[in-house]
Amino acid sequence: MKEIKPLVFEELTLEQKLGLVNVVLSIDEIRTPERDAFLIDLIKNHRVGGVWIHANLPNSEEIVKMVREAADYPILIISDVESGIDELLVGKQNTIGCTDSEEHAYNFGKLVGIRMRKRGYNAHSSILLDTKNIGSARCLGSDPEKVARLA
Repeated sequence: MKEIKPLVFEELTLEQKLGLVNVVLSIDEIRTPERDAFLIDLIKNHRVGGVWIHANLPNSEEIVKMVREAADYPILIISDVESGIDELLVGKQNTIGCTDSEEHAYNFGKLVGIRMRKRGYNAHSSILLDTKNIGSARCLGSDPEKVARLA
């Protein structure tokens, strides 16, 4: 396993310090050698703090591996899988909200977290505490108390 160096803030250049507060969007469905090289350059020379990699892309695990190999420092690998991942795809958050079950919401979150960790991710973001606006299914519901309970 590759050695990860601890970050010594005082030893970083100003540009590297600024890079650490940035998360960049990685390669999407259209992956090219030029895009890979650009992402690796951002990691190696600008010390970006994190990379957002769409977890449901067919080659996401390959991209995560490439990012981890390029970084010799702790780097955030993040995605937003609010609809689930792999066989855990359930649709939008409202699907979980419609069950009105804390147990289902917890189990869904736990299983997604386990799957993300196995794929090399160390963070997951989702819009858990939004309440339903007209026409939006990207939340757990419209009742703030229910949303807080399920989140």
